[in-house]
Amino acid sequence: MFYTDAFFIPNSSLMVEYCKIMPYVFSHGRSREGSYTSLNDLLGPRIGPNADSWFIRGDYLPMRNLSFSLSVTFERKGNNIVDEVGTLIKNVGGDEFQPHRSIDPETRTFLDGILVKTRSFAFLASWQCVNQVWLEGRFQFESAETVSTGERDENSQAVLHLKIEF
Repeated sequence: MFYTDAFFIPNSSLMVEYCKIMPYVFSHGRSREGSYTSLNDLLGPRIGPNADSWFIRGDYLPMRNLSFSLSVTFERKGNNIVDEVGTLIKNVGGDEFQPHRSIDPETRTFLDGILVKTRSFAFLASWQCVNQVWLEGRFQFESAETVSTGERDENSQAVLHLKIEF
């Protein structure tokens, strides 16, 4: 969904996107590679199989040379269960490089396996101080939690840069 002049605020926009990918979508056993990838990158949404995500972004341009953007992402992913040396214990369709095998259950359960929830937000401000010269600042925070263990990984990044275009 893309909504311009959101909530009657001039020069604003609101975007909302939901994506759901069922288990085993990108993997199969019928080709040499066994997956829908190119150079080990997915040919589709980056969240991969057995996952879903919400993406919400709001933009505001109060002046022609000044803009602000805020985005929030919520993701859930069911990963395959592997032991400490990487041996597959339970295939739930959470890996694009592991196709469904004859020993795997015939029915698939969405978000089965090791559930990882990721939340992130980003704020961007951009100011065109003179023609074709921008000063931009960005702050991003991401938190990923493995639900079964409570283990959490958090990262944040702040960037300030000058952009010049010719």
